[in-house]
Amino acid sequence: MTAGGRRFSGNVSGGGKTDERGEFSVRGLVPGDWGVWAETGDIYGGKGNEGTSYSDPVAFEVTDSDVSGLEIKMRRGAEVSGVMTLEGTSDPAVLARFKELKFGAWVNTGDASAGVPNYTQLQVGADGSFKLTGLRPGRLMLDLEWPRPKGFSLLYVKREGVEQREGLEVRAGERVKNVQVTYSYGTAVIRGEVQFRGGSRPAGVTYVIQALRPGGLVSGEPALLDSLGRFQIENLSAGEYELTLADWSPNATNRSPLVKLTVSVPAEGEVKATLVYDMGAKKEGQ
Repeated sequence: MTAGGRRFSGNVSGGGKTDERGEFSVRGLVPGDWGVWAETGDIYGGKGNEGTSYSDPVAFEVTDSDVSGLEIKMRRGAEVSGVMTLEGTSDPAVLARFKELKFGAWVNTGDASAGVPNYTQLQVGADGSFKLTGLRPGRLMLDLEWPRPKGFSLLYVKREGVEQREGLEVRAGERVKNVQVTYSYGTAVIRGEVQFRGGSRPAGVTYVIQALRPGGLVSGEPALLDSLGRFQIENLSAGEYELTLADWSPNATNRSPLVKLTVSVPAEGEVKATLVYDMGAKKEGQ
């Protein structure tokens, strides 16, 4: 993490609760740069962060003597509430499984507080409602905990009807309501290949295939193209999908689709698909 112009990584066990005066102590620290912060609620007990406050990290240095006089200022955290729903099935057994799934919430706070606890388990009610409190400002990401169960995939997160593709931006102390988190259920598979024509496949390029639903919603996990040009996308529900091929290499300057293909996916089973990437057409357009 970064605090006071210093960067820190990792953490140490040994923190504890404050006393009635708000005082605390941490023992056994080796010399070096350290950061300390505070949280309210049980963030490690598997019940999610039930507190309403958090603190920014405070930097300090340990040399050859004890450190005292550190002051941690608590801040009221943001609050996000909404409902979790499932599309693509009316099977009572699947709906019952969905209610038993474990969901998580992550806050990308940026460098300002990287390294501090930014994850909590999301508690979902029997009616699909949820509420998160004590959140740091940043981009909130909601998804299933790993390992993800087969068949379920995040469809979209919406705030006031607007999809939040890059995460839900939460400001300090903000109260966000009516968040809609929708998952889809499906067991269909798209299995296919990409044919490179008009030239050889470039060496060292990482190609990724995505399956997009109408409106540009990403379904299933993006698939890496293997050395033979093959790919597979699983856990899709029935409907029309647009397959896109893009260059996801670390040094890629443009990740726009290189080629697209529309396919129809049934409720279950497998669909074969072949995308043709004309390397010659690419060269002409350069």
